[in-house]
Amino acid sequence: MSPASFFSILTCGTSRPLGESGSSHDALTSSLAAHYCRDIPDHKLQSALLRWADSWAGANDLEYKLWIKVVDMKSSEGWRVKPRGILRKLAQLAIWEMGAPARFYFADAWRLRAGYLGVDKMAWYRTWAPKYQAVYEVIQEWSNEAWRDVKKNMEEA
Repeated sequence: MSPASFFSILTCGTSRPLGESGSSHDALTSSLAAHYCRDIPDHKLQSALLRWADSWAGANDLEYKLWIKVVDMKSSEGWRVKPRGILRKLAQLAIWEMGAPARFYFADAWRLRAGYLGVDKMAWYRTWAPKYQAVYEVIQEWSNEAWRDVKKNMEEA
């Protein structure tokens, strides 16, 4: 079973991926699922479920955790932030893009992002695009780390 199948199983409530057959001992048990997920922080697991299983169940908690990370990035990298609430919007936007990437893969996707943040084209490209990319890379790395951890745990089982 691949990590992608595992993430799908966690969200759909079945013991094996659709279309897979096998004996009952091949089915995923709750103890095996717990073993695969051991030592993975919630926010990383939630980002992986969002990315690979289209599960929005943990999106609010994930948004809060990402927003805290964005505030830390602002402090450590010395970002000057004018519009009130824009850091939270950066976190929300990254989560939406991870959960529905097809909406953001077109030539003028910058308009969607800039419009949500409430900034014009010049401000987007000069100031906010690099910051947004850094935020998006954080959530991508979280989901990648969860993927690697689950894969490692599966190989050990």
